[in-house]
Amino acid sequence: SSLKADIDRCFESGMDDFISKPITISAIVKTLAECRRENTQTNTQETKSNLDSLILNNPNTSRPFNETSFRINFQDMEDIAKDAVSNFLQILPQKISLIETAIKSKNSGKLKLEAHSLKGIVATFYAEPSRLLAWQLEQIGHGGNLDGVENIFLQLKTELERLKEALTKSFFIKEAV
Repeated sequence: SSLKADIDRCFESGMDDFISKPITISAIVKTLAECRRENTQTNTQETKSNLDSLILNNPNTSRPFNETSFRINFQDMEDIAKDAVSNFLQILPQKISLIETAIKSKNSGKLKLEAHSLKGIVATFYAEPSRLLAWQLEQIGHGGNLDGVENIFLQLKTELERLKEALTKSFFIKEAV
């Protein structure tokens, strides 16, 4: 698999470990602790365990994002969480435009790349509906047959609008005019 190849390249270049996307604070802490051979990170392991449990036991895809999981990931770092939301809201129009341009120009490779990028970004927010739609666009781009892509893109835009509204409301962020 390509992930295995990526991991092998990392180790061959001298890295001690590898974290796959979406990168979480708990994964970073856990990896750093392992690299330093510290086994005293009980609180971090409990937080990761609680987060994994929430994700596995509450796969509620009707909400635009899982706010509980997102807040656990950024525990005690509200300012960083708010910055992540603000940055996402700023780049979202460009991300949508890049996907739209790829679709209009029938550029399946560009669609695959841009949908993959967006999929990783929305995963940060535990935004499963948006992530699944971006994944579908990525798969269509990978396959090269763009039939039906417009419908999925419209669904994605609607879901991203729901996500934007939910994030704005949850983090009291004023939208740029």
